[in-house]
Amino acid sequence: VGGLSIRDAYVTFPCGDAISTTFGQFKSPYSRSGLLSGNRLLFQNRTTTGAIAATRSEGIMLNGSFDALNWAVAAQDGADGAADEYQTTIRATFDIMGDGVGDVEGAYGAGDGMNATIALALYDDGNGGGPGVGADSTNIGFDMTGGAWSLSASMDTLGVDGAPDDVENTCITGSYMLTPDTWELAVRMDSTEGTTLGDVDVTSFGVNKYVSGHDLKWSINMVNAEATGSADVDTLSVGVLVSF
Repeated sequence: VGGLSIRDAYVTFPCGDAISTTFGQFKSPYSRSGLLSGNRLLFQNRTTTGAIAATRSEGIMLNGSFDALNWAVAAQDGADGAADEYQTTIRATFDIMGDGVGDVEGAYGAGDGMNATIALALYDDGNGGGPGVGADSTNIGFDMTGGAWSLSASMDTLGVDGAPDDVENTCITGSYMLTPDTWELAVRMDSTEGTTLGDVDVTSFGVNKYVSGHDLKWSINMVNAEATGSADVDTLSVGVLVSF
């Protein structure tokens, strides 16, 4: 059913010099791809690792920073809504080079220097796997920019109570600016192993034309998806994004 809905509704206020508190409905502080705004993505869709736990629900979050370290701890309603099981998420990032990566995917606005950030996140939801079934996930991420290019890698390990094996998601993304902050080429390789449907491999190629940064851009995405026991699926999509 279509219609309007409120996706984010929260208030944030400082608690001292280095800590902030957030109340309301907000995104789980899990993976970078999941946390970035939709109009700041390199491709038209988020990574597979970005889709895990990149949900919104009501709760409370504490976050802060100390030099190159940034952290967040959240307790939210999670998959069972207002029922008795809670979703907890812990995330920490550390800028190992330069000022770390910014709030966009890819090399747009990266500057001339080298910047790199590593991340670790832990997620647990008592009903994340369905009614009465718990789920937990661990995310490791690495992001780097250097002048005209960018490189990102992330890996998830998702476990569900009662499942024989964990589901593992791996994603590697690279991009290169043909002309400064105007034309960008990108490639992404997504791999998922351990699902009940078998292994899934998705390869994506993208071309972005930035007219006014990420607020106004054209994009072309070519995607090839391969799944165990199924025929390949190829998709070509052209889009224009306008945000204000």
